[in-house]
Amino acid sequence: MSKVDPPTEEEIKLLEHRATQPAARVPLTVIPSTGLYPSEFFHLRKDWITWPMEMNSQEYPIITVPLSGECTRKTKLRGRRKATVGIVREDEPCSICRKKGKTNFQSPSRLEAERNVPVIDNTAADELRLWFQKYNTIPWNRNLTRLQTVSEDLINRTVKASDLRFVFARRAVKMGISDELIAENMGLKHIPKWLLEYNRKNSPEKVGKLTYQQYLEVIYRNGPITVCGISNLISRSESAVRSMLKKLEKRGFATRVGQKGRGRQTKNLWDTDVCPNTPLTCSENRCGEKFDTFVGLTAHRTRAH
Repeated sequence: MSKVDPPTEEEIKLLEHRATQPAARVPLTVIPSTGLYPSEFFHLRKDWITWPMEMNSQEYPIITVPLSGECTRKTKLRGRRKATVGIVREDEPCSICRKKGKTNFQSPSRLEAERNVPVIDNTAADELRLWFQKYNTIPWNRNLTRLQTVSEDLINRTVKASDLRFVFARRAVKMGISDELIAENMGLKHIPKWLLEYNRKNSPEKVGKLTYQQYLEVIYRNGPITVCGISNLISRSESAVRSMLKKLEKRGFATRVGQKGRGRQTKNLWDTDVCPNTPLTCSENRCGEKFDTFVGLTAHRTRAH
C-alpha cells in the first residue's frame, strides 16, 4: 500500500479557504466526510444519492455505493467558459477501470453487499447538491490536479484522494465512533492495525462514557445538527444525547437554533459557539473553580456549597 499522508484539520481549513473551484472543493469536502474509496468518489453518480426530502425519516443525504456498475468516467468536463462548459461522453472506460482490465466500475469494498454512506457534514452535502443540480457524474482527473495545485502552493505538499479518505477515519475515531461502524462506512471488514495505531494517537483517552467536551466538539464541527445526527456520530443513544444537551443548554454551552422538517417530523437543530475545551465553572457564591466533567462539578457543589 502506498504511503498515506492525511492533511491536518488546520491544513484542511486553509485549503477550504482557497479551494473555490468545484474540482478542488468537492473532493476536499466530500471524501473526508464519507470515507469513500477514491475510485468510488470518481464514479459517484447523481442516482447514487438519496436526499432527505425524498424520505421523511432521513436526516441527511445517503450515498448508496454499489459493488459494480457502469463506468460513468467515460465522461469528462470540457470547456472553461460558462457558455461552453459541459460533460462530453467518450467511447472507452476511464483509466481507473482500464488499469484493472475492466470495462465496468468495480468497488474496492471488502463487503459483500452495497453500503449506505451518510453525508452528515452540512458543507459536504451542500457541495454535492450544488454540483449534481447541474451534472450527473464526477468528471475530474483522478489525480485531482486542481487540488494538488492549491495544496502545493498553500501547504507545500501534494494532497491525494487516498489522503482525504484517511481523514474520515481520523475524525471518526476522535468522535468516539465504534471501530465496527468506521470499518462498515469505509467498506472494510476490519479496521487495519496500522489505521488504529495511527488514529488512536488522536482518540479520546476516555473510551467509555463520553465527556461533555466530546459532545461539544461534535456540535461545534457539524452544527446546526439534530439529536439523531449527534447520536449517529458518537454511537450513543438519542436519550443519552438529549440528557447531555439539557445540561449543556442549562450552562449556555449549546442552543436550539431552529427546526428541521414539518409536522411530526419536526426536529430541533442544535449549535454552539463555545470552544470544546471550555471548562465548567462553579458559579456558587462566586466560587469560580473550574472542572472538566459535570460529575466533578456536582461533587464539588455537594461538598463545598
